[in-house]
Amino acid sequence: MDAFLDTPWQIYAAALLMAFGVGITVRGLAMIGQCRHHRDPVRALWLARGIRAGIAGLCSIALGLGWMSGTDWMVFLALIILGQEMLEVSIMVAALRDEERRRRTVAGVEAGSLGHCAASPPSIC
Repeated sequence: MDAFLDTPWQIYAAALLMAFGVGITVRGLAMIGQCRHHRDPVRALWLARGIRAGIAGLCSIALGLGWMSGTDWMVFLALIILGQEMLEVSIMVAALRDEERRRRTVAGVEAGSLGHCAASPPSIC
């Protein structure tokens, strides 16, 4: 690990990683800010995606700071938090996305727009 933390080009790579993290964090905060204007069920999905982007950006900044300063505990902590939060929020996003698909399917069935299933028996659809 010391060979990775003590490379001559680490400052440039860490600065690039932190700039990337700032960009992702700003994008995540913008997604969260846009959710205030929507009052539909998709709001939770966009909010979760914004939180995921914000966490990824903040962890990228912490990873870059740890790499630049040569503190291995900060690098490990940023990677652990990033992995745990990405897993947790990605599962939540998948569940919300599945719920949104289910709602669209139910709304399509109630409206009579079954598409390819219109001529099929109900047991197939």
